[in-house]
Order: sequence, then structure tokens, then C-alpha cells
Amino acid sequence: MTTGDRIKALRKSKGMTQDELAQKLGYSSKTSITRMEKGYHQISNKVAETLADIFDVSPAYILGYDDNIDLTHDLNQIEKLANVLHEDQVVGTIKYTDAQLNEILQYARYVGIQKK
Repeated sequence: MTTGDRIKALRKSKGMTQDELAQKLGYSSKTSITRMEKGYHQISNKVAETLADIFDVSPAYILGYDDNIDLTHDLNQIEKLANVLHEDQVVGTIKYTDAQLNEILQYARYVGIQKK
């Protein structure tokens, strides 16, 4: 699967049009997206990182260096959850007890099992 194929598949899996993706990347039209998807335009590492953030995968997946999309997605989700929990603790908006953190962990495992 080429980089263009991956971008197109990820875009379609999110229900996005080329115009919507172009807007998220700061492009004025979908022409650059069309060129990326057809393999006419090699993407930079910066664009790969932005696409990875948009699609919740790693830049390595976008560029074709890693074929494991599910693991990357799971790790990104875990990192996002950890950041939210950490911010809540640091800012003091929510103080989690050990029991609450354990429940969150159990729920995350449950969700992971349901995906398989």
C-alpha cells in the first residue's frame, strides 16, 4: 500500500472529503490532496506528522514504515488518556483516587477487548 493509498483510506474511513482534509492541512484547495493520494506529490515529514494527528496514527504508518495501524491507534489513545488524567491531577480539577484510576484502567481494557 502506497502512502497515497494510506492517506486516501484513512480519509475515507473518517468520512472526510478531499476538501475537508485540505482545509485541515491549511491548503486552499483539494488539488494537493489529490496529488498526494495519486502519488504525484511526496509529502514532507511535517505534513506526515499533521496527517498522523488528524487520523490518529503514527507518521511511520502514513509514510509506510509501519503497517500496524491498530497498535499505533491504541498507543495514541492511551497517551491522550494519560495526558488528560495527568492534567486533571496537576491542575487539580479532578483528584482521582486509586480506586477510580483502577476503574478507568479496567474500562480501557474492556474497550480494547471489545474492539477485537
